[in-house]
Amino acid sequence: MIATFALYLVAGDALVGFAEMNSYISGYAQTRGGGISTLVTAMMREAPEKITVGLSGSVVVAIVGAILFALRDESRGGIQLLQFMLAALALLVVSLVVEGKYYPYQIARLQLCASVVSAYSIVKAVRYLWHRRDDMYVRIVGISMLALALVFSPITNWFWFTAAPVALRLARGDRAFDAYFDRMSFYYPRSELLRVGDYIRASYPKGIRVLTLSSIGGLVLYHSGSIPEHRIYHTCFLLGSISPPQWREEIRRYALEQRPEFIVAQRGDLIFDQTGTNAASITMIDTLGLREMMDRDYTIATETGTTQLVVYRHNDARTSKPSAP
Repeated sequence: MIATFALYLVAGDALVGFAEMNSYISGYAQTRGGGISTLVTAMMREAPEKITVGLSGSVVVAIVGAILFALRDESRGGIQLLQFMLAALALLVVSLVVEGKYYPYQIARLQLCASVVSAYSIVKAVRYLWHRRDDMYVRIVGISMLALALVFSPITNWFWFTAAPVALRLARGDRAFDAYFDRMSFYYPRSELLRVGDYIRASYPKGIRVLTLSSIGGLVLYHSGSIPEHRIYHTCFLLGSISPPQWREEIRRYALEQRPEFIVAQRGDLIFDQTGTNAASITMIDTLGLREMMDRDYTIATETGTTQLVVYRHNDARTSKPSAP
C-alpha cells in the first residue's frame, strides 16, 4: 500500500504538493488555542446553542440518568461501565487540552462516551419505569422524560433545520428562508453572502474572476458563481509562518498577473489556532505585496456588516457597473 501511494505521488506529479501540505500540517499541529481554561470557556460558549438546537441536551440528561440508574443497579455491570466511560472521557478531555484546539467539531469527540452511557441509561430507565407503571408518580416521570427526550432528539433538529425552513420558503419565499437561517448562522449570514454574490454576478455575467482573501472564501465563490482559477481560497492556508511560502507566492502572482475583476477580503476573521497568528485575512493585501496594485487599480464597491467582507472592484470595468447592494 505504501509503495502504491509513493508511486501515485511520483506518477501523478503530486510529490511537491504532498511535501508542502505535510509541512503545513506539521506547523498546524504545533499551534495551540489555549489550555484547559480555554476549553471550559469554549464549551460554555457553545452550550446554549447545543442545548437548544443540538444533541447535547439529550446527552446531558442521559448522563445524569445513567449515573442515577447505575447507582441503583444491583449488579456491578452498570458501575463498571460508568467507571470505564468516565475514564475514557477524561482521556478525551486530555487529548483536547494537548491538541489545544476547541472548535465544536473537535469538542464533539466527547459525545462518544456520552452516547454509550446514554444508550445504557435508556434501557435502564425503560425497565425501571415499566416495572412500576401502575404508580401514578412513575407515569408522570416517564411521560416527562419522554417529552424531554423528544424535545432534544434528532427529530427536533430535523424539524428546525429541514421541515420548518422548507415550509417557510414555500409559503413566504426566499427572503423569509434566508432570514430564518440568518438567525442561526450569525457568523456568516446567508443574506449577506447572497447580496455580495448577486452584486458580483450582475457585474460580470460571464468569465468572472474572483480572488478571495477570506476564511469563508468558498461561500463567496459559490454565491457569486465563480469557479476559482487558483488552488487556495481559504486564508488559513496563507496566514502565518506555518504556511509554505510557495502558496503565498502562487496567490500573489495570480493577483498581479490576472488582475481579477473582484478581490474579496475579510476583516475580523481571527483564527489563531489554525494559523498561529492573530492577523485578519485582509492583512494579506499587504503581506502579499498587493497594496500598490489595490490602491491604483481597485475601488471598494461594497462592504458587509456581520461577515466584514470588503469587496474590491477593478477600475477597468468592461460592463456597466451595477449599484452596490
